[in-house]
Amino acid sequence: MLTQRAKPVDRKPMTFLESIYLWNIVKGMGITISHLFKKKATIQYPEQTRTFSKVFRGLHVLNRDAEGRENCTACGLCAVSCPAEAITMEAAERLPWGRASIQRRKVCSKV
Repeated sequence: MLTQRAKPVDRKPMTFLESIYLWNIVKGMGITISHLFKKKATIQYPEQTRTFSKVFRGLHVLNRDAEGRENCTACGLCAVSCPAEAITMEAAERLPWGRASIQRRKVCSKV
């Protein structure tokens, strides 16, 4: 059988430097020291602010109108952005007593 072929393994003994892993320790310390001199990704938030691109529009927020009703346009962005696909949307007309124009159903399941 071609899939069950045994591969020969080289069992040569390790040298003294290989047995104490000195080269691997030196490589790891080199990586650690190189990270000390790189630019930090963290900013000090109250004093510094992050620069945003000109096309950044902010987060999706469900606004309310003057009467306190949800001002949803049924764009479906909340359903698209849900990673678990737990939000489904069905557009509907606003009822006269002020109920929301969207019927949202959130289904959460435990894995």
